[in-house]
Amino acid sequence: MIPNEADRGPAADPDGDGFTNLQECLFGTSPVANTGSPTTFESTPGGLIVRWSERANATYVLQESTTLEEPWSTSSATITDAIHQTGVATDYVRKQASIPLGSPHKFVRVQAAE
Repeated sequence: MIPNEADRGPAADPDGDGFTNLQECLFGTSPVANTGSPTTFESTPGGLIVRWSERANATYVLQESTTLEEPWSTSSATITDAIHQTGVATDYVRKQASIPLGSPHKFVRVQAAE
């Protein structure tokens, strides 16, 4: 539980890691312990693997951009359940997508909403 009432709102960031309580809830990370990013990235010879945790009753969209500017487009990459689910918070499923190497280079992000 977050002891300071001002740190309990969905837009608060009590651990100072740059992710709001809502973002931490959507991705299964701790709002009171700066333990890392809601997404992880792994470079492979064929491209980039993006991983994140999803919870039921929320919506997730993998997006791509070549400029970091709006609008971002929905990625055509296939999203699957990750093979390893060890360490995933209860009621969450780790997902992953492989982004192939190509030109132009792309930025990727996972957008989540309740």
